[in-house]
Amino acid sequence: MWFLAGTDGRFDAKRRCRVPAGRHLLVPAINMYFHGPLRGENAMSCARVKAEAALNNQALVSAVVLLDGRPLARPVRLVSRCFDTFAASRDSLRERGGRVRAAADGYWLLLPPLAPGRHRLVVGANYGNDADPDFGRMIQNFEYELEIGEPAI
Repeated sequence: MWFLAGTDGRFDAKRRCRVPAGRHLLVPAINMYFHGPLRGENAMSCARVKAEAALNNQALVSAVVLLDGRPLARPVRLVSRCFDTFAASRDSLRERGGRVRAAADGYWLLLPPLAPGRHRLVVGANYGNDADPDFGRMIQNFEYELEIGEPAI
């Protein structure tokens, strides 16, 4: 499987990459990740972390994925289990040692291996949740020029 990255919703992206032949592609249309403290007075339960990650996925407005100009099936919503991990940045939720409780929730598409050669993958998705001032109106726009074949770069 080959994972293609989305964005954090703050910019449009145009990327190029070479994918080894025979690999499925995992494509994020739009998704949320949330983490909170494991311990202390601000510790968050698994249910709370999952609810925060799910916040905007109840308000999906649109999710369109095009491959070589043709629309693909609607992305599927996937919800993670809670997991413990390390925070990647210093913020108010980070505890000593960097360990946090986290969850992810969003819309994804798994594509079968593409034929060797060049392909263009375009993703556009957006939320419509006015209750979340940070990500409730997130717009995801990105494009990949894919070269299927060896070697991967």
